Amino acid sequence: MVLNYSKEGDPYWLEINIDPIFNENGECTHFIAIQRDVTEKVEREQELKSTVERYDIVSKATSDTIWDFDLGEDKMLYNDNIHVMFGYSHEKVNHVGSWWREKIHPEDQLHISQELRNAITFRKDRFQMEYRFRCADGTYKHIYDRAFLIKDENGEPVRMIGAMQDVTNMVEEQEQMRLLQSVITNTNKSVVITEAEPVDQTGRKILYVNDAFSTITGYSEEEVLGKTTDMLIGTETNTELRNELRSSLMNCESSEIEIINYRKNGEKIWIHTSGVPVENRDGVCTHWVFISRNITSQKEQEEKILASLKEKETLLAEIHHRVKNNLAVVSSLMELQAMNSENQELQNQLMSGVMRIKSMATIHEQLYQSNSFSKLQFSDGLKRLVNSLIGALQMDVGIEINFDLDNVELSINQGIPCSLLVNEIITNILKHGYKGRERGLITIRLRQSGEVIQLEIEDDGNGLPDNFETMGESSMGMQLIELLTQQLKGQKNYSSGESGTTFSLRFSKQEGKGIGSSFVQ
Repeated sequence: MVLNYSKEGDPYWLEINIDPIFNENGECTHFIAIQRDVTEKVEREQELKSTVERYDIVSKATSDTIWDFDLGEDKMLYNDNIHVMFGYSHEKVNHVGSWWREKIHPEDQLHISQELRNAITFRKDRFQMEYRFRCADGTYKHIYDRAFLIKDENGEPVRMIGAMQDVTNMVEEQEQMRLLQSVITNTNKSVVITEAEPVDQTGRKILYVNDAFSTITGYSEEEVLGKTTDMLIGTETNTELRNELRSSLMNCESSEIEIINYRKNGEKIWIHTSGVPVENRDGVCTHWVFISRNITSQKEQEEKILASLKEKETLLAEIHHRVKNNLAVVSSLMELQAMNSENQELQNQLMSGVMRIKSMATIHEQLYQSNSFSKLQFSDGLKRLVNSLIGALQMDVGIEINFDLDNVELSINQGIPCSLLVNEIITNILKHGYKGRERGLITIRLRQSGEVIQLEIEDDGNGLPDNFETMGESSMGMQLIELLTQQLKGQKNYSSGESGTTFSLRFSKQEGKGIGSSFVQ
């Protein structure tokens, strides 16, 4: 082929065939040359070469799988990206036309077949298909396939060329976005999205609100978009809480508050609001999402419960106060009866009863004055009880009390029997332990280790009498000590010598039966 130029200077290609002519002697005497203009053919070949080169460049540059489908021969060619995208080795990709169809998800095969038939039937130059394609590991990828239909000079489809793009991540993100949008749209919690920076000193421009926001506040979407949440502020809105929220927003920190807002009609409502910053890839806060719920009913219920609790606390305080007063009246009557009796034994028994009643009255007085009506600081009550006993019995012996007490808290069910038990021990010491003595020392120790309480009452008196073991059978005080120990589910012990007597009691903290219950457990 030779490139020539026309008279006008236009280039054209000639295909020349030259044949020699010989005479009778076999000598070459002439040449015959036949020329044919092949410019159009050469241009088509050059265009095809350029197309192939561009195809090869695009195939290498893109991550898409490029395919070429010969409709007549039902053959399909792929670039190498098919092995990267789907994980198939070269040996696995054969009989490509049927292989491609088999890898389409069963639920998508009918739809794709119809798309291809429609493209061929209606001679569509371009068309798109979306389907799922099985990978070598058995999973499916979402594919967006853009194809081009090539027709011959008669307009009949002969080839299809397309590009398979992996859009799995995009489809999954879209699905997630649809789920999130469904949650935001259908939740009964108010969702508000604002700009990150305030439009003025008070608020940030609202970009989105869901239907729940309108339900809770009474404001429609059109009424609030482009504005701030200042419309929800009222006379009882806590300014200090708003300042705390504003500070958190300025520092791009998540926040959570309960605050009073106001509906469009002026109705006051309690709102629990959580503010969460939204950051871009560079960590810069771009938006705020506020999720709120109406807790007005909850707050009203809390107020009712608090009011009811306050009422019950007042009632319990009054009960303890009245019990203490009634016990004081009973003890006064018993003291009066003892004073009017000439029977010394009766006087002693009545005064013992008076001290026991005063011990119980001391507990009720302590409960009345405390913030708790079921627990009492036993350590404080123990000091008051012992000092009260010494003052009431008016001993001629000078008694010194040494307290070594842990801070122990007991329930009323254990506090009363333990106080009565201390009453009996201290009374016995004061009555019998220091006969013939001028002074005495009583040491009281109270320890708590975990849930175990250890009480020790030690005196430096005369010690226990020889007949102590048999006295318990006839002494009401000793019988009472035994029963109170059983009620506390504890263990008691006496030890006596020349230096005095030590009483020890050990029991575990628990919610036992009250003083009104049977002593027998």
